[in-house]
Amino acid sequence: MVSGYFQTCECAYCQKVGSWPHKVYLKTIDRNWFETPKNATVSIKWGIGFQHKKPKELSTPTLVVYREPVDRFRSCFIHYFHETGLRFQNHKGKRFGDGVGFFENLGYNIHELRLHERADILLENLDKLSTREEVHHWWPQVNFFKPDNIEIVSIKKILEVFKVGQKLNVAPKKVNFEFTNEQKSIIMEVYKDDYDFFKGKI
Repeated sequence: MVSGYFQTCECAYCQKVGSWPHKVYLKTIDRNWFETPKNATVSIKWGIGFQHKKPKELSTPTLVVYREPVDRFRSCFIHYFHETGLRFQNHKGKRFGDGVGFFENLGYNIHELRLHERADILLENLDKLSTREEVHHWWPQVNFFKPDNIEIVSIKKILEVFKVGQKLNVAPKKVNFEFTNEQKSIIMEVYKDDYDFFKGKI
Protein backbone atom coordinates (compact mmCIF):
# COMPACT_ATOMS: atom_id res chain seq x y z
CA MET A 1 0.00 0.00 0.00
CA VAL A 2 1.10 3.58 -0.74
CA SER A 3 0.70 6.00 2.19
CA GLY A 4 -1.60 3.48 3.84
CA TYR A 5 -4.54 4.10 1.49
CA PHE A 6 -3.62 3.27 -2.10
CA GLN A 7 -2.49 0.31 -4.15
CA THR A 8 0.76 0.28 -6.07
CA CYS A 9 0.43 1.03 -9.79
CA GLU A 10 1.67 -0.95 -12.78
CA CYS A 11 0.03 1.09 -15.53
CA ALA A 12 1.81 1.69 -18.84
CA TYR A 13 3.08 5.11 -17.75
CA CYS A 14 4.45 3.83 -14.45
CA GLN A 15 6.22 1.06 -16.32
CA LYS A 16 7.67 3.61 -18.71
CA VAL A 17 8.87 5.82 -15.86
CA GLY A 18 10.35 2.80 -14.11
CA SER A 19 10.03 4.10 -10.58
CA TRP A 20 8.91 7.16 -8.67
CA PRO A 21 10.15 9.78 -7.93
CA HIS A 22 10.82 10.69 -11.57
CA LYS A 23 13.09 13.64 -12.28
CA VAL A 24 13.45 15.21 -15.73
CA TYR A 25 15.46 18.08 -17.20
CA LEU A 26 13.58 20.86 -18.98
CA LYS A 27 15.96 22.36 -21.49
CA THR A 28 13.74 25.39 -22.12
CA ILE A 29 14.27 26.70 -18.58
CA ASP A 30 17.50 24.85 -17.76
CA ARG A 31 16.02 23.26 -14.63
CA ASN A 32 15.31 19.82 -13.30
CA TRP A 33 11.92 19.03 -11.83
CA PHE A 34 10.07 16.15 -10.30
CA GLU A 35 6.95 15.05 -12.12
CA THR A 36 3.86 15.04 -9.91
CA PRO A 37 0.66 13.73 -11.54
CA LYS A 38 -2.29 16.15 -11.41
CA ASN A 39 0.04 19.09 -10.77
CA ALA A 40 0.42 20.16 -14.44
CA THR A 41 4.00 18.89 -14.68
CA VAL A 42 3.26 16.21 -17.26
CA SER A 43 0.84 18.50 -19.14
CA ILE A 44 3.54 21.15 -19.43
CA LYS A 45 6.25 18.67 -20.36
CA TRP A 46 4.26 17.01 -23.14
CA GLY A 47 1.41 19.31 -24.12
CA ILE A 48 3.30 22.58 -24.30
CA GLY A 49 6.26 21.22 -26.17
CA PHE A 50 9.13 21.94 -23.78
CA GLN A 51 12.19 19.88 -24.56
CA HIS A 52 12.89 17.40 -21.79
CA LYS A 53 15.70 14.98 -21.18
CA LYS A 54 17.21 12.92 -18.42
CA PRO A 55 18.10 15.04 -15.36
CA LYS A 56 21.34 16.97 -15.38
CA GLU A 57 23.76 17.77 -12.60
CA LEU A 58 22.78 21.34 -11.73
CA SER A 59 23.54 23.67 -8.84
CA THR A 60 19.98 25.00 -8.85
CA PRO A 61 17.35 23.22 -6.73
CA THR A 62 14.99 20.76 -8.39
CA LEU A 63 11.49 22.19 -8.86
CA VAL A 64 8.56 20.59 -7.04
CA VAL A 65 5.07 21.77 -7.99
CA TYR A 66 2.59 21.85 -5.11
CA ARG A 67 -1.18 21.73 -5.40
CA GLU A 68 -3.59 22.05 -2.49
CA PRO A 69 -4.58 18.40 -1.81
CA VAL A 70 -8.37 18.85 -1.74
CA ASP A 71 -8.22 20.78 -5.02
CA ARG A 72 -5.98 18.10 -6.54
CA PHE A 73 -8.31 15.33 -5.36
CA ARG A 74 -11.30 17.21 -6.80
CA SER A 75 -9.60 17.47 -10.19
CA CYS A 76 -8.94 13.74 -10.24
CA PHE A 77 -12.45 12.97 -9.02
CA ILE A 78 -14.04 15.04 -11.81
CA HIS A 79 -11.88 13.39 -14.48
CA TYR A 80 -12.87 9.90 -13.39
CA PHE A 81 -16.34 10.22 -11.93
CA HIS A 82 -18.08 13.11 -13.71
CA GLU A 83 -19.54 12.88 -17.20
CA THR A 84 -17.13 15.52 -18.50
CA GLY A 85 -14.55 12.75 -18.25
CA LEU A 86 -16.00 11.33 -21.46
CA ARG A 87 -13.64 13.68 -23.26
CA PHE A 88 -10.82 11.33 -22.20
CA GLN A 89 -12.34 8.22 -23.74
CA ASN A 90 -9.92 8.25 -26.66
CA HIS A 91 -6.86 9.03 -24.56
CA LYS A 92 -4.56 6.56 -22.84
CA GLY A 93 -4.88 8.37 -19.52
CA LYS A 94 -7.71 9.24 -17.10
CA ARG A 95 -11.22 8.80 -18.43
CA PHE A 96 -14.80 8.51 -17.27
CA GLY A 97 -15.00 4.98 -18.64
CA ASP A 98 -12.59 3.84 -15.95
CA GLY A 99 -14.77 5.51 -13.33
CA VAL A 100 -17.84 3.68 -14.66
CA GLY A 101 -15.98 0.38 -14.45
CA PHE A 102 -14.73 1.16 -10.94
CA PHE A 103 -18.29 1.60 -9.69
CA GLU A 104 -19.53 -1.45 -11.56
CA ASN A 105 -16.92 -3.54 -9.76
CA LEU A 106 -18.33 -2.23 -6.48
CA GLY A 107 -21.88 -3.12 -7.55
CA TYR A 108 -23.10 0.38 -8.42
CA ASN A 109 -24.42 2.06 -11.55
CA ILE A 110 -22.63 5.41 -11.56
CA HIS A 111 -25.42 6.98 -13.64
CA GLU A 112 -27.87 6.42 -10.79
CA LEU A 113 -25.72 8.28 -8.26
CA ARG A 114 -25.43 11.98 -7.55
CA LEU A 115 -21.93 13.44 -7.41
CA HIS A 116 -21.81 13.60 -3.62
CA GLU A 117 -22.93 9.97 -3.45
CA ARG A 118 -20.16 9.04 -5.86
CA ALA A 119 -17.68 10.90 -3.66
CA ASP A 120 -18.88 9.12 -0.50
CA ILE A 121 -18.51 5.71 -2.14
CA LEU A 122 -15.08 6.57 -3.52
CA LEU A 123 -13.81 7.78 -0.14
CA GLU A 124 -14.96 4.49 1.41
CA ASN A 125 -13.10 2.51 -1.27
CA LEU A 126 -9.84 4.32 -1.99
CA ASP A 127 -7.99 1.05 -1.48
CA LYS A 128 -9.92 -0.40 -4.44
CA LEU A 129 -8.42 2.08 -6.93
CA SER A 130 -6.05 0.01 -9.03
CA THR A 131 -3.76 -0.06 -12.03
CA ARG A 132 -6.85 0.09 -14.26
CA GLU A 133 -7.63 3.56 -12.88
CA GLU A 134 -3.94 4.54 -12.97
CA VAL A 135 -4.03 4.83 -9.20
CA HIS A 136 -0.72 6.72 -9.04
CA HIS A 137 -2.69 9.85 -9.95
CA TRP A 138 -4.31 9.63 -6.51
CA TRP A 139 -1.13 9.10 -4.46
CA PRO A 140 -0.09 11.90 -2.09
CA GLN A 141 2.38 14.36 -3.56
CA VAL A 142 5.17 13.44 -1.13
CA ASN A 143 5.57 10.16 -3.04
CA PHE A 144 6.81 11.97 -6.13
CA PHE A 145 9.96 13.77 -4.99
CA LYS A 146 13.01 13.51 -2.79
CA PRO A 147 13.09 16.35 -0.23
CA ASP A 148 16.76 17.28 -0.69
CA ASN A 149 17.72 20.49 -2.52
CA ILE A 150 14.27 21.33 -3.87
CA GLU A 151 12.41 24.54 -4.67
CA ILE A 152 8.67 24.34 -4.06
CA VAL A 153 6.35 26.34 -6.31
CA SER A 154 2.55 26.38 -6.41
CA ILE A 155 0.65 25.13 -9.42
CA LYS A 156 -0.75 28.65 -9.85
CA LYS A 157 2.74 30.12 -9.92
CA ILE A 158 4.12 27.58 -12.39
CA LEU A 159 1.25 28.22 -14.79
CA GLU A 160 1.91 31.95 -14.55
CA VAL A 161 5.61 31.40 -15.20
CA PHE A 162 4.97 29.27 -18.27
CA LYS A 163 1.97 31.34 -19.37
CA VAL A 164 0.22 28.20 -20.52
CA GLY A 165 -2.85 28.01 -18.30
CA GLN A 166 -5.20 28.63 -21.19
CA LYS A 167 -3.69 25.70 -23.11
CA LEU A 168 -4.12 23.15 -20.34
CA ASN A 169 -7.23 21.14 -19.55
CA VAL A 170 -9.35 23.24 -17.16
CA ALA A 171 -12.57 21.21 -17.35
CA PRO A 172 -12.62 20.43 -13.61
CA LYS A 173 -12.93 24.13 -12.75
CA LYS A 174 -16.05 24.41 -14.93
CA VAL A 175 -17.99 21.77 -13.00
CA ASN A 176 -20.19 23.24 -10.27
CA PHE A 177 -19.22 20.86 -7.51
CA GLU A 178 -17.57 21.11 -4.11
CA PHE A 179 -17.07 18.42 -1.51
CA THR A 180 -19.04 18.58 1.72
CA ASN A 181 -17.17 19.58 4.88
CA GLU A 182 -17.21 15.97 6.03
CA GLN A 183 -15.75 14.79 2.72
CA LYS A 184 -13.07 17.49 2.87
CA SER A 185 -12.11 16.34 6.36
CA ILE A 186 -11.63 12.78 5.11
CA ILE A 187 -9.56 13.94 2.14
CA MET A 188 -7.39 16.09 4.40
CA GLU A 189 -6.74 13.08 6.63
CA VAL A 190 -5.85 10.91 3.63
CA TYR A 191 -3.36 13.55 2.46
CA LYS A 192 -2.08 14.46 5.91
CA ASP A 193 1.51 13.73 4.84
CA ASP A 194 1.21 16.39 2.14
CA TYR A 195 -0.19 18.99 4.53
CA ASP A 196 2.48 18.20 7.12
CA PHE A 197 5.36 18.43 4.66
CA PHE A 198 4.31 21.55 2.76
CA LYS A 199 3.06 23.52 5.78
CA GLY A 200 4.97 26.79 6.02
CA LYS A 201 6.98 26.03 2.89
CA ILE A 202 4.76 27.80 0.36
